[in-house]
Amino acid sequence: MGCGSSSSANVHGGNTFDSVKATDKSQTDPRKIKILKGHFDIEYPSDAKIIRIFTSSTFTDTKHERDALMERVYPNLKRYCRSKGYEFQVVDMRWGIRDEATDDHMVTEICLREIEACQRLSTGPNFVTLLSHKYGQRPLLRTVDVSEFEAILQGVEDNDTKDLIKTWYRKDENQIPAVYVLQPISATYPDFKSNDVTLRKAAKAAWNETYDKLQTAFTEAAKVKLKDKNKVDKFILSVTAKEIDAGLLKVREPKKSCLWFHRVLKPVDQAPQDFIDIKRNTEDDVDKLLKELKDERIPAVLPTENIISYTVQCTSNGFDPSNVVDHKEYIQRFCSDFQQKLEEKVEQAIRERRKTEIDDPVFREALQHAKFCETKCAMFHGQSNALQKIKTYVTGNSNAPLVIYGPSGCGKTSLVAMAAKLTRKWLSGDAVTVLRFIGTTPDSTTLRRTLFSISKQISQVYEDGKTISEELKDLTKEFDERMRNASHECPLVLYLDSLDQFDPDDGAHQLHWLPNHLPENVKLVVSTLVDDKYECYPTLRANLKDEDAFLEVPRMKDEDIDVILRKWLSIKNRTLTSQQMKVLVCAFQKCPLPLFLKISFDGAVQWASYTDPVQTIVYQAIHGDTEVKGDSTPVRRVIAALFETVERNHGEMLVRRALAYITAAKSGLTENELEDILSCDDDVLNDVFQYWTPPIRRLPPLLWIRTRTDLAPYFVERGADGARVLYWYHRQFTEAAKDRYLADGYTTTLIHKYLADYFMGAWANGTKKPYKAKDGKVEERDRLVAAQPLVFHGGNYNLRKMNELPFHLIRSDQVDTLEKGILCNFDWLLTKMTATSVRRVLDDFKRARGAYPENERIATVAELLQLSHHALDKNPDQLASQIAARISKHGGLEDLLQRAMNPPRPCLVPMSPFLTRPGGMLVHSLAGHMHRIYGLDISESGKYAITGSYDSTVKLWNIEEGVMVKNIEEVGDSVKRIKFCRNDELFVFSALVDGRSVIKVFNTDTATMVSSLATTSDYPTAFAVTGGGRLLLVPERGKLRVFDLESMQTVKEVEDDFLLESGETAAVEAFGDVVAYYLTGDFDSKQVRVRCLSKPESALTIEVEFEKRYDARYSATVGGIALTAKKHLIICNQTKSNILIYDNYGEKLAKKIVDAEGGQGAHGSAASFTVTSDGRYLLVTRFDEVAIWDLDKDTKAVMLEHPYFIYRIASRDMKRVVSTSPDKLVRVWDITRGNMDAHVIHQDLKKLETLEQQEIKQLLCLPGVSMVTMAIHKAKSHNLVTVWDIRSLKQTQRLKVVSPKPITWKMLDENRVIAIVGNLIKVVNVTQVKVEIVFKDTIPNHMTRVALISDNRLLVALSEDGLSIKIHDVHTGEVVAELRHDAQEKVLDWRTNEAGKGDVLVSQLRKRYGVLYVWNTETREISHILKIDEKRGKVNLDNAAISAGGKYMAFITFSKAKKRGLLVYNLQTGKQLYHHRNNDVSVLDLVAVGEDKLIVQYGDKSTRILSFASGALLSCLDGHYEFVSQFEVSPNATRALAFSDRERKLTLWNSQDGSRLGSFTLEKKSKVQLMCNGEVIVVMNASGHVQPAVLRIHGEGYTPFPIMNQTARDAEDDEIDLQMTVNEKIVTLNILDDEDHGAESRDE
Repeated sequence: MGCGSSSSANVHGGNTFDSVKATDKSQTDPRKIKILKGHFDIEYPSDAKIIRIFTSSTFTDTKHERDALMERVYPNLKRYCRSKGYEFQVVDMRWGIRDEATDDHMVTEICLREIEACQRLSTGPNFVTLLSHKYGQRPLLRTVDVSEFEAILQGVEDNDTKDLIKTWYRKDENQIPAVYVLQPISATYPDFKSNDVTLRKAAKAAWNETYDKLQTAFTEAAKVKLKDKNKVDKFILSVTAKEIDAGLLKVREPKKSCLWFHRVLKPVDQAPQDFIDIKRNTEDDVDKLLKELKDERIPAVLPTENIISYTVQCTSNGFDPSNVVDHKEYIQRFCSDFQQKLEEKVEQAIRERRKTEIDDPVFREALQHAKFCETKCAMFHGQSNALQKIKTYVTGNSNAPLVIYGPSGCGKTSLVAMAAKLTRKWLSGDAVTVLRFIGTTPDSTTLRRTLFSISKQISQVYEDGKTISEELKDLTKEFDERMRNASHECPLVLYLDSLDQFDPDDGAHQLHWLPNHLPENVKLVVSTLVDDKYECYPTLRANLKDEDAFLEVPRMKDEDIDVILRKWLSIKNRTLTSQQMKVLVCAFQKCPLPLFLKISFDGAVQWASYTDPVQTIVYQAIHGDTEVKGDSTPVRRVIAALFETVERNHGEMLVRRALAYITAAKSGLTENELEDILSCDDDVLNDVFQYWTPPIRRLPPLLWIRTRTDLAPYFVERGADGARVLYWYHRQFTEAAKDRYLADGYTTTLIHKYLADYFMGAWANGTKKPYKAKDGKVEERDRLVAAQPLVFHGGNYNLRKMNELPFHLIRSDQVDTLEKGILCNFDWLLTKMTATSVRRVLDDFKRARGAYPENERIATVAELLQLSHHALDKNPDQLASQIAARISKHGGLEDLLQRAMNPPRPCLVPMSPFLTRPGGMLVHSLAGHMHRIYGLDISESGKYAITGSYDSTVKLWNIEEGVMVKNIEEVGDSVKRIKFCRNDELFVFSALVDGRSVIKVFNTDTATMVSSLATTSDYPTAFAVTGGGRLLLVPERGKLRVFDLESMQTVKEVEDDFLLESGETAAVEAFGDVVAYYLTGDFDSKQVRVRCLSKPESALTIEVEFEKRYDARYSATVGGIALTAKKHLIICNQTKSNILIYDNYGEKLAKKIVDAEGGQGAHGSAASFTVTSDGRYLLVTRFDEVAIWDLDKDTKAVMLEHPYFIYRIASRDMKRVVSTSPDKLVRVWDITRGNMDAHVIHQDLKKLETLEQQEIKQLLCLPGVSMVTMAIHKAKSHNLVTVWDIRSLKQTQRLKVVSPKPITWKMLDENRVIAIVGNLIKVVNVTQVKVEIVFKDTIPNHMTRVALISDNRLLVALSEDGLSIKIHDVHTGEVVAELRHDAQEKVLDWRTNEAGKGDVLVSQLRKRYGVLYVWNTETREISHILKIDEKRGKVNLDNAAISAGGKYMAFITFSKAKKRGLLVYNLQTGKQLYHHRNNDVSVLDLVAVGEDKLIVQYGDKSTRILSFASGALLSCLDGHYEFVSQFEVSPNATRALAFSDRERKLTLWNSQDGSRLGSFTLEKKSKVQLMCNGEVIVVMNASGHVQPAVLRIHGEGYTPFPIMNQTARDAEDDEIDLQMTVNEKIVTLNILDDEDHGAESRDE
């Protein structure tokens, strides 16, 4: 593969991150190819999905229209655009503007700048004018070119007027070319911004008089002195005319982007003055300009369909929609037309965009970073030495990454951006540059999304069409494999800026994913802060030993500063006076950070030549007394001074609140969100509307736009929750804003409350928000803010609400709302975990529990989700099921439970709780490992656990919070032993690398390897750590070796013939100076060797004698050792039934414990028992429970029941216990929540056979609507049959069936069962406890296959000689028919359509494997003989399915050379219908669904419903990620059940359309069975005597199947212990005693 000219097809179109496939055009678009390869200087339209409209109008005459748009139309357009995946923004620079906003004369410039932004960002329409009869104000120009100014001044004859002009305009020679600048109004009339109404009015009147004089002078002089019409127009055109000129007249295609809504008043001479600005019956230049604009210029470029005209009759009161019906109807029609036209334009624009846009997420991601790169490079100068070092690295031979580091604000990002831009110039050939600025986009915020995006980009560039996984473990490998596509002709250079900005999830900061050695032709440049708290820099230092791999961003040289500043100034067409330049340079010398220089320059570029630099914020930041909270460095001081200036210019309240909201937001705010939030802040609005009352109580958009303009260089638009949000571009601004605006507790709480109100939608959907008016009365107004549903119309999730609202409720201390509306609200929980993940929901609980540790309801739901984490992670729809299975109706969670019982989507809901409840000892079930977990240890602090798995990973868990904090990939195979050491600073483990054992030492904080030791063993080596964490002890063949833990240098070697046999498989423990070990490779090991390291020549050998129990060999063999702080040596046997405790580390046997119940668990190794740090408690695994011995009291408690047997157990202090099991979960138990004394078992308790652990082997249910189920428990000498009535969940019978032979059961009816005992078939009446019928004919021994047909009247079974198939009458036991083949050969197998009438039977003979016989059981004749073509492969009836009506039969075909296929016959015709074989995927299982459908499970773990007749795909059955071990179909063929043992999950589908009706993940090994025509599922724990659980379908559109009259939820919700007691009576039946069918009752 090469670096081709066109990228490959979509490599993984089905991915979560890549939901939209690239179009055909996108594969060959040269713009895409260039961006993906790293051409960062090409132009490309905005990729933002925004509809941004500039509404142009004059102030007073369109007030009613603009108010109506704001109130009625814009909210609808926002909703409409949102449904299309776009954000609607409107810029109305006239609405709500006070005269004070004109103080700096910037309005016109801002308007034109906003028009340009609308044209640049908006898809489709971007400009609407409401031009009517008013031309609008003609403002004074803020800046006038020197030559024009002087010419005009010459044209002014009146000296007073000349002086007036000179007073108001000052020459700024810093502008190139120089200009005259109009001074702020308040500079001459300070009261223009006064809070005193009288003074302000007087100042305004004075300014109006001055304005008239200046305007007249400039207009008249310009017409005379300036010959160029364009120059004259600048002085005589109104703001509105200039807007129309820029937004409409000069646009290339106004038809697509512009609209004119033209209102004509008649008669116009009756219109009030507010609606016209010309003198009636008088012609002047204003009238002429307006007429020319309306009648000539606009119609010349804008099509008639884009001009919507209205004729409105004036009344004596002019235009009055409030009181004149015609005027009101006009407004309604105008609003309707406006919305319709905009929607049409938007729809058309979106269609057009789809034709040309490159709708490829990878391209969009690369493009955003390319644009960000350009903005950083635009102002980059200097750092030539640093760039040269990067160039040397990129063009050199190093195979290690290059790390650019430095403090915050030193210029790392700009340096990375410029290096990335220059890379293609540095390298010959078709080099590829991949660039990511971490944290600036949604897909560069998390490690997983970033690796996926980069891997996809590389794949497309190098035309690598391989599938890319979404799993983090796989992505790390994918990243490495994709880099290997690079070649000499097409090298690859990756730049990853700001590793510290990664979300810490997935262990991003541990850098386990970052290669230390790069493939050939690949370079990787990363940057990071040096702050240790982000982990990145210390980890990189630990991983990369070569100093040349690090580049500290150098301090800029003094001689470069002047050059850089002058270059920056030249770009802006500016200069500075020598004094100003001196101040700027001196300031930078005192704070030599590029960030400081950038902020200082941004201020200095605004200085006029007459600006006193001593009065500037730059000077004050260094020399002044600017008050700064928190950090008072020059950078913070200059930022604080900047904030103070903006507050002074735009209003302190507005600026403080706006910046507080942006800073307080979890991830920034969109423009619309900020405008809405400010519009609900009455402190801001009261300040803004201090002197006037607007018709609509919202913030005038211009006010924030002006503020944002002044701060534009310091904001960045980045992706968050699928939106583009505004946030600080640098961490220093974030911290400075927090110190300034969020330091006060009360204000901070208030800010978060207002943010919470907004994201709750408290004032949306027409809800009026109250406020206090000027007269003191409380009024209320609709603020017209966006609605905040959880799911938008169209199905898009409101991710902004989901991620922001919980955060702000916690920060604003609204615990009741947080609890009821969020954390204990079913709809919220379900929607958020569906839209995001369970982990994100648990993050909300983590914050909440930190703030409210005593809130029991929040704690209960948090623990419920933790316990259900593994189930909900892939199936959030199980939330209702898990809630109903774990909590009761009490505890303040009634609403949550009620909603769970009536979920919005169909779910399988249990009738009563039966899973582990919150509040118990099990507090966390932590998922993450993909294979068995044998390595386990707990830190000395008890806060962390570390696990090692066969999945080649080591994971560090915070067991207090239940989260994974570090994940280390590719550590080696078969990690079996892992230990913390040196006060948890390090951890050690052994694993297999290339088939050989290696011991590795890692730093816990950085997750980097400190040292390693290769051994000669091909089995994970045992080891111990002692000497204060300095020494590593390793037993090998013939010697005990001691190493320095960090250097792995040999400290000493102790020869020991004890280790000669199999020393490399010895187990070893150490405590202080003492070491003990024994041979695990010797299965008859009965010796333990003890040594003192300070006296290695002396050794103690302990001959161990155990009491032989259960298994003579294993019970007599050493299975584990431990050394304790009490100088005890503890030795146990492999069955853990014998425990020997020696004093003084083996000198004297002090205690011998014989466990009366020991030996029933799996045989374990030394790690399956552990001792607490104080030596008091000994924890021993017993299959699925833990026996905890209190060695001080000599008592044993059996507790901590697990769903599976236990691999490993660990505890430091008996407060927390951690365990691992085959389900790949790490369980954390809080022992302090339980009463250990309640679990104590006394050794002298009589052990009765009836209490023997009995596993359920069969769960029997009848087809149809039977309410009875039977569970068959099998023990050595008997079966226990328990009968349950599911209506009451009560046990109606318990029958002990004694038989020395195995029994197979089949349910006949609610009272009777078929029992197959040896070669006998019997009918047992369970209710009456007797054998009713013994079939006359016998069957082959060990043959358990029988079938009930003809409505259970007949039973089909093989004859004892195996030569025929016999049909028996169930009521008499007599043979009524015999199916005998012509050939006297034994029958291999047979099948019948038992799900139907059983009228079709297919048989197969032993010697005629390829021939099948089709029988009609009613006529007892062969209807067809099927001869299987050998080319198809072999078939057997174990892998076959017959349709219910007997028309079709499907087989799995087997062939050594090919995958298993699907073969289907029509049994009525005997003809083959089809044979399907996929060379990639085998068929694994078949189940018939009624007469016409077939469920097929494939080797890729997919399950599908096919048409029996044609094999066509009807639907895919989703829900399982592992192989299904059990399928069932309801008798009416409407329901299909699947159960996976591996997942412990069952799924129910509607088999007619394939829709999923629910899933349920169980905790323990269970038996499941369909009942009641598939409306009910019975679940029973496979081990023990427990109450069955009953699942039913709940949800909208489904009424739960009626089972019982009253709820099974116990009022107190007590745990019901259904284990048999010693006094419970069991009815016994000896099934082999044919002469005596009676029963006896006895106390068991």
